[in-house]
Amino acid sequence: SGIAELWTYGKHKGAPAGEFKVLVEKRFNEGEEEYIAAMNRHDEAAADKITVRSWSFVEVKFGDAAATPLTVNVDGNTKMLEVDVSPAVKTEIPYMK
Repeated sequence: SGIAELWTYGKHKGAPAGEFKVLVEKRFNEGEEEYIAAMNRHDEAAADKITVRSWSFVEVKFGDAAATPLTVNVDGNTKMLEVDVSPAVKTEIPYMK
């Protein structure tokens, strides 16, 4: 269960009236802190030896604009919207360096 705030274009709180696709991602990058620390030290040799594994905890389709089945309708009175991305999963996905 999670709560999120809706922002439009990352700048404006809320959204204008209309129907919108919803994208949801929840991921964790295992080993990323060690990788970033090596890169910050400019130690590319050490960074190359570090394996970072990336995990998605919701189905990947929910984070893809072309694939998500989630939509919401916003009107002038909308205060709360609910979307269902269950069940929880743990899927390994490519890590983007």
